[in-house]
Amino acid sequence: MSAASPRSTARTYRTLMWLLAVAGLFSLVIAVDGARSGGAARSGIFALVIFFLCVALGAWFGLQGARILREAQAQQSRQEMIVFLAAELGRHDEETLRRIVRQGGPAGEAAGMVLKGRRERTGNGERGAGSRER
Repeated sequence: MSAASPRSTARTYRTLMWLLAVAGLFSLVIAVDGARSGGAARSGIFALVIFFLCVALGAWFGLQGARILREAQAQQSRQEMIVFLAAELGRHDEETLRRIVRQGGPAGEAAGMVLKGRRERTGNGERGAGSRER
């Protein structure tokens, strides 16, 4: 089973947030009506409690959705940076790329991608972009 995309998950959280906002608004209307009429005070207090629960849950769902979107954007930016680094590192020789891989980080990951691509190309009978004749 494939996991839902971060955007659809965030959309679900946002939808829940707005549904809770509407439910909270209805509860607030009932609470105000209960406060105005002396006979329905018990239902007004209950509606006020429901209002505060809806506000708290709606805020939590909204914050979770925002966090998920923020993490997805950070992951996408990281992947774009690695692709850019791989394009820039493509013109370096094998030893330089191995040294960068040993250092780790995003540059090391990009250098590893370049080395892997060169190994796949040379395994198919083609010369790698950075290999030299000796």
